[in-house]
Amino acid sequence: MSARLASTDGQIVDGHVVPCSDATDWAAAFSPGKPDDQGIAFDYFPVSGTPAAGVYHFVFSSGRYGAFLICKSSVDGEAASRECEDQVHTAALGWKLALGGLG
Repeated sequence: MSARLASTDGQIVDGHVVPCSDATDWAAAFSPGKPDDQGIAFDYFPVSGTPAAGVYHFVFSSGRYGAFLICKSSVDGEAASRECEDQVHTAALGWKLALGGLG
């Protein structure tokens, strides 16, 4: 899993800064789809010849912070869903809570 965290207050966090007063606009711009009921948008993107060789993108914001998580299978050709769907969604919920809450 790869993660990028951004802040809107002019500080650089993990090499990225969001140029807006809160990260909602940023999350909407990078969102792969409509957010679920926890405010986390995610989708699967095939990136190679087989449908299993893809990645999941997870995007969410919490106040002035936004996060973009990417997950793919560690075994080439294996479905990313096995390693990514539930596990990364749970990790995203944890990050969202730590960054300011779920509501």
